[in-house]
Amino acid sequence: MKKFITAFATFLLSAISIIAADSDSTTLLMSRSPIVQDDIPIGRRTPPRRIVCTINFNDYTINGIDESILTYEIWESENEICLASFVDGQEFVSHFLCSNGNFMIKFTTESYTYIGYVETNLNN
Repeated sequence: MKKFITAFATFLLSAISIIAADSDSTTLLMSRSPIVQDDIPIGRRTPPRRIVCTINFNDYTINGIDESILTYEIWESENEICLASFVDGQEFVSHFLCSNGNFMIKFTTESYTYIGYVETNLNN
């Protein structure tokens, strides 16, 4: 039961990942998981701390991830359908500005996948 409560609390904290939002940018918390390689054994590790990522709408940039991002993806919040995928950050931000709803954002680098959740509301 304790594991269930811990897992449920973690899920709720992940779902409420927006730290701050204004008309110029959106800041969200992202989890980072390594891309599994066949020759590296998988062990048990403590989950890493969350990474603060800011999507700036004025200059169409993404700050907070130190590695070069290979793909930018927008998924439905349940992680079942990829709604859009981009290889260019400016195209991603431009599309993101026109999106309305709850989404999972997924950035892939050479070594890691970064995942965060965001809610957009174009009516504000």
